[in-house]
Amino acid sequence: MKSIAIAGLLCITVATVQISAGGPERAAVQGLLDAIESEYAYFEELKPSWPMLRSGYLAEASRAEGDYELFRLAERLALEFCDDHTQLDTHSDGSPRNLPSGSDIWPVWDDGRVIIESVRAHSAASRAGLVGGLVVTRIGGVPAAQAVREYVPEYADISDRRVMAWAVRAAVAGTVGRPIELTVLHGNRAERVSYMPDEATTARPDRPLTLETIDDGVALVRFHDSLGQDGTVAAFDEAMSRLGDARHLVIDLRDTASGGNTNVARGIMSRLVTGIRPYQIHDYPAEARRTGIERRWAEQVVPRDPVGPIEVAVLVGRWTGSMGEGLAIGLRAATGAILIGTEMAGLRGAVYDYPLGSSGIALSFPTERLFAVDGTPRESAVPDELIGTPGLSDADREALFRAVVERWSSGG
Repeated sequence: MKSIAIAGLLCITVATVQISAGGPERAAVQGLLDAIESEYAYFEELKPSWPMLRSGYLAEASRAEGDYELFRLAERLALEFCDDHTQLDTHSDGSPRNLPSGSDIWPVWDDGRVIIESVRAHSAASRAGLVGGLVVTRIGGVPAAQAVREYVPEYADISDRRVMAWAVRAAVAGTVGRPIELTVLHGNRAERVSYMPDEATTARPDRPLTLETIDDGVALVRFHDSLGQDGTVAAFDEAMSRLGDARHLVIDLRDTASGGNTNVARGIMSRLVTGIRPYQIHDYPAEARRTGIERRWAEQVVPRDPVGPIEVAVLVGRWTGSMGEGLAIGLRAATGAILIGTEMAGLRGAVYDYPLGSSGIALSFPTERLFAVDGTPRESAVPDELIGTPGLSDADREALFRAVVERWSSGG
């Protein structure tokens, strides 16, 4: 994530990017709107409100003056997608947090109530005492339902369940550089909780993964938000060289919220297949819009020094995001792996960057739709063993996962 220094705003990372004026603000926004209309994989969802949205943002762009106003306008435009996989590549204090990587909580909208479904293990929210199942009554001092509705973008349809599901996550996550303040119900007792979530990836270049032994014949590889790191494949290769007599391999993808890239995913899968296998389907809607002819293809993984026949299970959860989800469904397709856990982040499509004129800002949004090899949209993929975990502590959650893994590895 890049940071910028605009109008005295405090940057949250060491590196900064100065935005240079890149021509008329309206031309920059118009070019971005044209790209969205042409390339956004889910443009049909925006279509009902698109004429008003387009004219509204062009009018605002005509009045915008300077880098700061252009940046904030583009930031608001990104929110109109109500899509966790659509975001600017540049942030400052006060910017919306990226989801799910920037939030320790996964809340849900339940008929006007905000309920914490999941809490990221070993996170600031967990340390603050938050657990799944708690009802949130206030967000930042504002009644929760009101706070959520205030996060619905100007041109979004509040009756759309997907919009409200996104708005509740955005409202709870809040903005970069500011603590999350919630009032939650413990039984009939209201408790105010304030904490600062971890803003950055949990990845460590010196330790992209760890290899552990669960039991006799069962090895566990935990990835530490490292699916975008250059050294991850080499670290996985080294771990595979130490499997010994393990007959079962558990791959833990529950901490992959920042996503990654396909080179790393294919590098991992290639050690676990004995033949060329399809692992994911891509669809490029823009071509069908232009020509009326669909373009769809299967991506394959090719064996690379396979470790031999080994049964694979994959642990997934709400912080299994983007390439983490792609690797999970890919392992299921290519190796017959079983997926164990909760629903994943549900991040849609393969993203590409589209520049905002010559400003130095880019908007990332999904251009390709992605599917499991059975045709299920990647964002709708669910585990084979679905484990509900509301109200569990980190220790209890790990015990439950361990019990399911032990049952799987023993053939139960």
